[in-house]
Amino acid sequence: MGSRAIGGTHRVTVLVIDGVGLAEVGQATDVFRAAAETNDPDEPRYDVVLCAPTAGRVRSREGYDLDVPAGLDALAGAGTVVLPGCRPLSAAHDPHVVDAVRAAHAGGARVVATCTGVALAAAAGLLNGRTATTHWSHADAFAGAHPDVVLTPGVLYVDHGDVVTGAGTGAGLDVYLHLVRTDHGTEVAAAVARRLVSPRQRDGARPQLLADPVPANSLGDRPDPLAVLLEHLAAHLQDREPIAAVAARLGLSERTLRRRFADQLGTTPGRWLAIERLRQAQQLLETTDVPVETIARRLGLTSATALRRQFRRELATTPSHHRATNRTSPPRTVPLADPLRGKIARGRRAAAARPHSAARSAPLTAASHTGGRVRAVLD
Repeated sequence: MGSRAIGGTHRVTVLVIDGVGLAEVGQATDVFRAAAETNDPDEPRYDVVLCAPTAGRVRSREGYDLDVPAGLDALAGAGTVVLPGCRPLSAAHDPHVVDAVRAAHAGGARVVATCTGVALAAAAGLLNGRTATTHWSHADAFAGAHPDVVLTPGVLYVDHGDVVTGAGTGAGLDVYLHLVRTDHGTEVAAAVARRLVSPRQRDGARPQLLADPVPANSLGDRPDPLAVLLEHLAAHLQDREPIAAVAARLGLSERTLRRRFADQLGTTPGRWLAIERLRQAQQLLETTDVPVETIARRLGLTSATALRRQFRRELATTPSHHRATNRTSPPRTVPLADPLRGKIARGRRAAAARPHSAARSAPLTAASHTGGRVRAVLD
C-alpha cells in the first residue's frame, strides 16, 4: 500500500484499559510522536492522545498506574484509534467501550489493534469475514472465540486500510512504522526509524517467528545426541548427504531419526535445515557484504535464485530487501572463502589422528562430533 499523504494534523487516540501493556502503549506513542517531530512544529503530522473508559487512573499489566486525561469521548473525531493488547482474550469487553470503538470506525477512524486488542476490534464487528492476525500464543483461543474472523496468525500484521491488526509486542513497531509510511511515505518512516534507533519496519507478511533450531537439553550435563548432531549440521550446511547416512552417525535408522526430529523438534530434517539456512542467511545479510550468490552456495543451495525462492516462500521478502532494511552499519567485510572451512580443516585433522575405522563409522557423540565429515540432511 502506498502513501496516502495525510494532510494537516492527524489525531491518534490510544485506548488504554486495565491490564494494558506499557510496551504496546509506548510503541504507538513513540512512533507517532517521533513522526510528528519530523515536521513543522506549528503543524505536526500527528497529535497523540490517551483515553480510557473513564478518565483517571488505569492499572497496567506491569502493575503501574497511568493517569489518563480523557474518556471515551476522545474517540469521536479521531483519525486513528489504537487498541493495544490489554486483558486476556477470555475477558468480557465493556459494552460501552465496544460501542465507542464501533462508532469511531463508522465515523471514519482507522482502527489499529494489536495482540489481545484485536479481540476488541472483533467484538465491535470490524473483522467479520476479514483476515486478521494476533500474537501467535493467542491464536487458538482467538479462533475459538471469533469464528467469523479469518485468522492468519503466522504474519506480523494485516492492513485492510480502515482496520489494521498486528501481532503486538515487538511487531508493534513494524505496524506503526508501516502506518507512518502509508500516511507520509518511505522517507518519513525511515527518519522515524532512525530517530528510534530501529530497523525500518518489516513486511507484514513476514512470519512472527522462526522456530529455534536446537532442542532444549533435557539430559542435564550430558549432551543430547540430537543437539550435538544439529550443531554439527548447522556448521556444514554447504554439504549434502542422504538422511540415512546421517542417521547412521547416531546409530539410528532413517525412520527413527525422522521420528526423533518430530518428537523433539516438531518438524522434519528437511524443514529444520530450511529454517537454519534462513537464519544463517539473515545473519550474513545483516552483518556482512558477502554477495547473495556466495551466501547461497555457502549454505548449500545451488544458486542465489534458490535462496531468493526460500526468502519469498518463508519470509515474503527477498535477500536484497532484507539486507537493505536490516543490515548493520558498517557491514563486516569477510573473505570469499567459506569461514567454516577452518572448522572443517580442524575436523579433518582430528579425524586423521584417530584410527581410520573410527573416523568413518563411530557414532556422533559430544567428544567426536568435530571429527569425521558429517554432511547436511537433504529435504
